[in-house]
Amino acid sequence: MASTSNIVVWGDSQPTNKPPFFNGVNYAYWKNRMKLFIQAYDLEAWKIIMRGYIAPTSNIESWSVEEDKGFSTNAKAMHLIFCALGPDEYGRVSSCSNAKEIWDKLEVTHEGTNQVKETKIGLLNLSYENFKMDPEEDIKTMSDRFSVIVNGLKGYGEVIPEDKLVRKMIYSLPDSWDSKKTAIIEAKDLKVLKLDELIGSLLTHEMMSTGKEEKKKEVEKKKVGLALKASKKDDDSSEEDEEKEMAMFAKRFKNFMLTNKGRRFQRDEGFKSNKGRDPLTCYECNKPGHIRFDCPQLKKNSYEKKKHKAHVATWSDDESSDEDEDEVANLCLMAIEDDSMVTSNSSYSFDYTFDELQDVYNELALEYEKLILKNRKITSKLKNENDSLSKSNMEFESKIKEMQVQIKDFEKRNQDLQNLLSKVHEDHQKELDDLKASFNKVGTKLVEKCENSRPNYVRKNYHGYRQRSPNRKKIRSIWVPKGLIANKDVDLLSKWIPKGTKLLGTNSYGPKRVWVPKHT
Repeated sequence: MASTSNIVVWGDSQPTNKPPFFNGVNYAYWKNRMKLFIQAYDLEAWKIIMRGYIAPTSNIESWSVEEDKGFSTNAKAMHLIFCALGPDEYGRVSSCSNAKEIWDKLEVTHEGTNQVKETKIGLLNLSYENFKMDPEEDIKTMSDRFSVIVNGLKGYGEVIPEDKLVRKMIYSLPDSWDSKKTAIIEAKDLKVLKLDELIGSLLTHEMMSTGKEEKKKEVEKKKVGLALKASKKDDDSSEEDEEKEMAMFAKRFKNFMLTNKGRRFQRDEGFKSNKGRDPLTCYECNKPGHIRFDCPQLKKNSYEKKKHKAHVATWSDDESSDEDEDEVANLCLMAIEDDSMVTSNSSYSFDYTFDELQDVYNELALEYEKLILKNRKITSKLKNENDSLSKSNMEFESKIKEMQVQIKDFEKRNQDLQNLLSKVHEDHQKELDDLKASFNKVGTKLVEKCENSRPNYVRKNYHGYRQRSPNRKKIRSIWVPKGLIANKDVDLLSKWIPKGTKLLGTNSYGPKRVWVPKHT
């Protein structure tokens, strides 16, 4: 994954009608410029990048005006992005079908997934909280470093208020800026103070302080002589003894030379050969043959501690030897003049020769070169592994992004199918309800019709039941004269009459006898 922290030096300014070029380096810088370029070129193209685009599935000849406009805007947005990409980046997104998919794929490739973004935001927040001005850092460098952190958080959507940035900048200054910090806090209202104004004020104060320091250095250079006195106590008793021994030796030698000035050395009468005397014994290692001053063990210990000192002791001629012995010998005096330096009359040297030191240096240099080669091999190996892992990570993230897009597509299709199924179910339920209502209505009519057409049975004498038409008046059989037309609405064959009722002028059984005149 390409790092967004790489610094890219851009050449000459680009024309306003040409999109900013991106070759895989500094994605955050390119993203902001490309966003503004697309918005200035065509706002609808940027909107379609944000909300996405799905091409119609019907034939292109049957598209409406709105569908043609959406397709054209998506093609324009894709063209703008493709014109800004290098060959490698173009090959990464060339298979995408819409502008939003291209933009999201570039974002995931160079910024990472949401989990990676959260991790980066956490690291930037940690850098922001621990931000301090380095001792050897100037205001411009500090403000640039602070701006990188703040802009990085802003790029991920973490916007920090202006007043908090001002306070963080003030409290990040070192202790040497305490007077300036106090003056700013007391004189300015930090809630309305802009960060640029604060940085400008700090730069002005820094330039004034730098000018004063340069003048002070020039004045110090004009001094002819300078004496520096340094005293330091050493916890190592061997070094203190060495210094005292050398100082006392220098004092006694000085007094001896003053006392015997002009005299020649004469052998004492009681002088005898050193043969037969006890050999010299060192009080450092307790070995014979040398004194403590020439002890190799003492020299070795001093070399290992890397504390080499040159001592120069001078005394005035009027100073007595008794007073000199009471003085403290832990002093180093140096006099500096314009064109001359005073060197010590005696120096402390070691027994290591130049050739020995050269051999040790060569061995260390050879070992250093071996370590450098080993370090380079390890660094190269780790770099290759890192590149391989980064490449695998980008491939996996690309696959994950494609799968996420497919999942979103499937979810959308599933939702559309569910909506369609719900609509079909509602339509079928409505049709079923209509059929039930129609069936109930027809059934009711049929029942009523059946009820109206159901035959009625009436018991007549001992002959059992006889079927008769419904809703017809029933009368008993009566005799009517021949040629009489009966009413169609009345059944003249049968009519129910209460028992015992006699009808005048009727004989249900007919005449039993026929009357004839007597004399016929």
